[in-house]
Amino acid sequence: MSREPQSTQKINRLYIEENVFLEAPSLFPLPFQGVFLQNLTARFQGRSLSFSVHLTLSAQTFKAIAFNDIAGQIYDLNWTPNGLKWSASKHLPQHLKPENILSDFLFVSLPLDLLKKHLHGATVTEEKNTRFIRAGNRKIREIKRTNPSGLFWKHVILKNPKQGYELTIQTVELP
Repeated sequence: MSREPQSTQKINRLYIEENVFLEAPSLFPLPFQGVFLQNLTARFQGRSLSFSVHLTLSAQTFKAIAFNDIAGQIYDLNWTPNGLKWSASKHLPQHLKPENILSDFLFVSLPLDLLKKHLHGATVTEEKNTRFIRAGNRKIREIKRTNPSGLFWKHVILKNPKQGYELTIQTVELP
């Protein structure tokens, strides 16, 4: 990885956009644990990028290491109650921030009651297997989830209409 790792920074709020955020410290203890592999395809401005993320989750730790066959390791994100540690390769777009990765993961994975409790400036609704996050009349995220497996869904399509990206995520639990 060519970008230097940053020191641990304290995160009190994960900003999704101005006036919309998740209260970060109060999300601990996290409601999931285990080791997972996610295969993702990100689509943005007519381009797509496929990569994998190795997730290690516990009540006090969210650790995600992303990689693909061409670039190798793309990023390393470690979030605990003490803060966020992040490093990324030159292959990751500069505008992609760890807060975006975390908030999208939490939008997909948190149980509805926890998400509603910790999200400020927006509302969350679910219709069948689709979760909507809205600020006023505007859709911030649309998340279609199929094949539930415990707290996770084996197949997810997340759309961010404002920033114009779509993520297709397949998740398997590792032994």
